[in-house]
Amino acid sequence: MWTGWSNASAGCGQGTHDPLGASWLAKRPLRPWGSEAGSDPSHIDACRFDFEIRALPALDPWQVAEQLRDYAEHALLPAMRAVSGQSDIRFTELSSYPGLVTAAHSQAAQWVAQFSGCAEFGTVAFGTEGGLFDQAGIPTVVCGPGSMDQGHKPDEYVSIAQLDACDRMLERVLAFVCAA
Repeated sequence: MWTGWSNASAGCGQGTHDPLGASWLAKRPLRPWGSEAGSDPSHIDACRFDFEIRALPALDPWQVAEQLRDYAEHALLPAMRAVSGQSDIRFTELSSYPGLVTAAHSQAAQWVAQFSGCAEFGTVAFGTEGGLFDQAGIPTVVCGPGSMDQGHKPDEYVSIAQLDACDRMLERVLAFVCAA
């Protein structure tokens, strides 16, 4: 299912950019998390496929979900029902949260640049509560040590030098707050 839909949706989100001008979509907005099926590969009476749609505001996550539903209903289900008329596919939403894109010229982004000493901003298709704060009208920037090049994969790490830089940034934030 994943391979077929992934190939069918290859253009989804392409050409979409964040307000900073950087391409934001990490390959595709759909992330498969795992699957379960019966123990006997020749007779599977139930299967579960878990996935998460991680979209920034430029892409409607409901559009991605609808594309997946359409693919399941029109491509997969007919083939499955040809084998067993009792076949079915159901979708259950467990949670949702808005994406986050903060403009580089926003006050929050300027403060992070001032405190961190780095004015490079970008966006990634990863889940964060930041979109909820932004939606509530609280200016939000997600910032931390390390790089997504090393994060969320086997042997992920944050170097001591990156942690030291984070400490220095937090000291600058503290000095700013105490001076106010």
